Amino acid sequence: MTQKDTLGSLFGKARKWAKEELKNATRIGGDPIEHRRAREANEARAEELHRDAEEAAGAAVVEALLPQGVKDWRDQMEIDRAKAQTEREQRAHADRERRAGRASVQMTGYFTASLDGLAVRTTEDSESRTLFVEVETVDPVRLDAGTFVGFTFELPGYHGDGTYELVDEDLDWLQYGLHQAEDNEGWNFHPSYGPGRVVVTDGVADVALVYGNAGSETIRLRAQVQLRS
Repeated sequence: MTQKDTLGSLFGKARKWAKEELKNATRIGGDPIEHRRAREANEARAEELHRDAEEAAGAAVVEALLPQGVKDWRDQMEIDRAKAQTEREQRAHADRERRAGRASVQMTGYFTASLDGLAVRTTEDSESRTLFVEVETVDPVRLDAGTFVGFTFELPGYHGDGTYELVDEDLDWLQYGLHQAEDNEGWNFHPSYGPGRVVVTDGVADVALVYGNAGSETIRLRAQVQLRS
C-alpha cells in the first residue's frame, strides 16, 4: 500500500471496480441468475480487497509504532538466523569432506552416471541388529535428469561379512532411498522394481539395488561402499 492509498480510498476503488464489473455483466447477458452471480462475486471481491486494505493498514501502523530498538533487534535476529544457517551448512559440508572417498556408484536408467569419492556414514542398531548406511556426494552433482545428492540402504540382521538378500516383506522400504535435490519424495527401493542384494566382503559392501519413483521410472544402482571408517 502506497502512502497515498488510504484505507478509505482502497475500499472506494474496490466498490467502484465491483460496480463496473456488474455493469459489464448486465450489458453482456440478460439472465437475472447471471446478474446475481456477478453481483455476489464482485461484492465478495470488494470485501476481500477491504480486508486486504485493513491488514495492510494495520501492518503499517504496527511498523510505524515499533521503537527503533525493536526494529534493530528484529533485523539482527534475521541476520543471526541466516548466519546460523550458513554455519550449519558449512559444518555439514566439512563433515561430508571428512567422510569422503569411501564409496563409488554407477547408475543407469533415469540417471546414468559413474561417481567416485562419495561420503559414507553408518549407524548400527545393536538391539535390532540393523546397519543403516548413508552415502552422500560432498557437493550436489548435476546430471542430465536432475541433481544427485546420495542414497541410503539398510542391512537387516547385520552380522558383518555375508550376503544380504533384500526380499523380506517386513523390511522398512522407506530406509532404501535415492535422493535428488529437485525431488523431496526421492526414489525408493522395493523388490517389485527389481532384485536387491548387498554382499559384504572385508567390510566393503557390493550394493545392487533398483530404485523406482511414482512415475514408474527406475534407476539401477551398483555401488561399492566401505562400511568401516
